[in-house]
Amino acid sequence: MLRLPRALPLRRTTSLFSRRLHTTRPLLESNGEREGLSVREQLELTRKAHELKYADKLKRKMEEEGLPTLEELKKRKIPAAQPKKAADPPAEKENVVVEEKAEKEAAVEAPVPDPAQLKAAPERDEYFVGSVRKVEGRKEGDGTGVKPLSQILNLPLVLPLPPSTLSKLWTSHHASKLNTLSASIPTPTYSTLLRRAQRYPAFVLPLPTASHTPASPQFETYYLEWGFLPPPPSLPSSPTPLRPSTLLFTPLQEYKTRQAFAQPFLALTHYVDLSAPPHELVLMKGDITSLSADPERGVLDAKDAQLLLLAMQRFYLAEEEGHGKEAQERARLLRSFHERPESFDFGRLCEVAYEL
Repeated sequence: MLRLPRALPLRRTTSLFSRRLHTTRPLLESNGEREGLSVREQLELTRKAHELKYADKLKRKMEEEGLPTLEELKKRKIPAAQPKKAADPPAEKENVVVEEKAEKEAAVEAPVPDPAQLKAAPERDEYFVGSVRKVEGRKEGDGTGVKPLSQILNLPLVLPLPPSTLSKLWTSHHASKLNTLSASIPTPTYSTLLRRAQRYPAFVLPLPTASHTPASPQFETYYLEWGFLPPPPSLPSSPTPLRPSTLLFTPLQEYKTRQAFAQPFLALTHYVDLSAPPHELVLMKGDITSLSADPERGVLDAKDAQLLLLAMQRFYLAEEEGHGKEAQERARLLRSFHERPESFDFGRLCEVAYEL
C-alpha cells in the first residue's frame, strides 16, 4: 500500500503581498502628484524626499563635524571645482621641447678632440669617423654608391699631419680589418695611372690558380673595369684637379654570364681629397667580397688580391718603368686589347704578367 507523505503546512503569504503593495503605493501616488510639475520642481521634490529619508543620519553627521547647517556639511564634503588650467600656446610648447632637447644633447655630447693635443700615432682611431660625435650621422654616400672619404677620415683632424704619418695611419687602420686592402699612392703616380685608365678603361689579367706550376701553368682570368667619380668637395687647404676612381675585378666567366649584374670579387676606391700639397697622397681602399656562408672569409684570398693589384700596375704603369723589353711588351698588350683586339695574344699576356 502506497503511503502518501504527510501534507506540509501552508505558509501565509498575505503579509508578503501586502508588504509589496504597501511599498509601491506611495510611489504611484507620488508620481500622480508630480503630474503637471516642471522638471526643476520634480528634482526639488526628489532632493527634499532624500533629505527627509536620511534626516537622522545627516543630523548625526552634522553634530560629529560640529556644523550648524546642512549647507556647511555639503561644502565640506563636496570640494569646489578647480578652474581648468589654460593650455600653453603651441609655439611656446615647441620652444620648450626644443630647448630641453638641446640641453640634453649638450650634456652628453663629447667634445671634438684638439689636433694639437692628440698624439699622431697610427693606431689612434680618433682620426676616423665614428669615434668623434661631431662627425656622426652624416648622409651615407654621395649619390654614386661610394662612401666619400669624409665619412671615413675625420678630415679636419688629419690635415695637420705630415704625409708619412697620414700614410701609416691609413694603412695601419685597415690592416686589422677582414677582407680589406689599403695603400697610399703618390699623386704623380696616380695621375699617370688615371690618365692611362681613362684611355684604356678595361682589361683582362691572369691569376695563377692553386694548381699552377712553372711546368704546368694554370690561370683564372679576371676582367677589370675602371669607373670615374665626380671630384670631391674642395677642401679649403687642398683643392685638387684629379678625379677619384673605382676599379672592379670580376672573374671573366662570371662577367660573360651575367654582364652588368656580375658580382666583382675585389673593388678598389681611390680617394683624391688629399692629393694636393702639402700631402700629395691618394688613398686607396680595397674591399674583397665576403662569402655568403662565412662573412669572415672572402671569395678571394688576400694574397691573390695583391697579385691582381701588382699585375694591374705593371700594365698600366709600364711606360713609366723604362724602355725595357718586358715593359714595352706589357704596354703593347694593353694597347692591343683596345686598338687591335684581333691580334691580342692572351698566351703572351700570361707570360709577361708576373715576369721579373
